[in-house]
Amino acid sequence: MKKLAVLVKYGADAVMDLSTGGPIRGTEANDAEEIAVAVGTVPIYEAIVRTVAEKGSIAQMTADDLFDVIEKHAGRCVDFITAHAGLTMKAIERLKNEGKDTGCG
Repeated sequence: MKKLAVLVKYGADAVMDLSTGGPIRGTEANDAEEIAVAVGTVPIYEAIVRTVAEKGSIAQMTADDLFDVIEKHAGRCVDFITAHAGLTMKAIERLKNEGKDTGCG
């Protein structure tokens, strides 16, 4: 919350909670009325930490595990989230065939 106060003091319009370990319940857990700017989170980070703690490996994460965490973040009054999405090899091949190689394949 101290970092948040500094950001607001110097004019931030929004902040992103990028917590990646430990008990991931940072700024989004606070009452939204106490925070004068938009707050975003990255739910996949919490989903990873939970999955490893509960199932022993990130490879055991399911879509439901991720969507459960996204729903919890939404219920904690976050204003926006970053949703990481993956590409399939088929999609990358399509991009290459269309001449739209993004350099990611």
